[in-house]
Amino acid sequence: MSRLILPMAIVAFSTAFAGLVYAQPALPPAGSVAPSASPPPAPTEAPVIAEDRDPMRTLVTPAVPTQAPVDKSPPPPAVVIAAEEPPTAEKPAPQPQKPHKQHIALGTALTASVVESKGLDAFSADDGLAFVSAFGTFTPWDTKPLSVHLTLEWDWTKKSALARGADSVLDIHRLGAGLMVRYLPITRMALSVRAVPSAISLAGRIKDAAFGEELQANAWTWGLDLTGGAAARVGAFGLDEGPRASIWIGLDFGYRIAGPAALALKPGNVPETDADRQFGSIPMTQLDMSGFIGRLNVSVSF
Repeated sequence: MSRLILPMAIVAFSTAFAGLVYAQPALPPAGSVAPSASPPPAPTEAPVIAEDRDPMRTLVTPAVPTQAPVDKSPPPPAVVIAAEEPPTAEKPAPQPQKPHKQHIALGTALTASVVESKGLDAFSADDGLAFVSAFGTFTPWDTKPLSVHLTLEWDWTKKSALARGADSVLDIHRLGAGLMVRYLPITRMALSVRAVPSAISLAGRIKDAAFGEELQANAWTWGLDLTGGAAARVGAFGLDEGPRASIWIGLDFGYRIAGPAALALKPGNVPETDADRQFGSIPMTQLDMSGFIGRLNVSVSF
């Protein structure tokens, strides 16, 4: 037993001595400056582990949170939201102007007629008659390009000549009403045909110097004008497709059919009953107003 204790004591002593030697810090060599020792780092707060009475578990105490830095910058500007104005009602788009429909036309014309009847020789030196004319048209339905118009016409002329040395005068009045069909191939041109029945008044006078009285003859007859022609629009007020007023110049040609008129000369200042009993009447050659006609007209439609 004493033999074992001594070797064990020697081993223990050697071990303790070696630990002391290795535990001492190394000295710097002579003449060198020892480096300054840097301060130890600040200990960080570590969670404190507290022992519980129960040896099988431990409690971890959380670290105290640090306080957040205070923001000292100025507050952002306030945003003011203005109340929205109610939307204004949109104005309706302007509607295109509708073309005006023309229903009425008024005009004047110069009408020429050729009458080859022998009954005209007592009142005219030639066969030509020149009438001053006025006319009007009306359509209740302006259906373009084709439309139908009611037309009213009036013509007047006066012829004078020498009949066997005596002055003779013939007044002719014509009043007609009929239909006109008009076609517009373009807005500035119109084609038309007319059929116009009419009543024709003939009033003749002959001044007989030997007799001392003026002899008169009056008669009525009928007529029918069949004409066709074209007109050009030379002016307008308003839209081109449907102006409010238009100015037209036209030219018509055709033929006039008329019944013969019997003229009988009688004293004009004597009552008719006395004229027939005392003086009688002088029959003249029948006057037929048939013949070719042409008309140059100017009209305004609206």
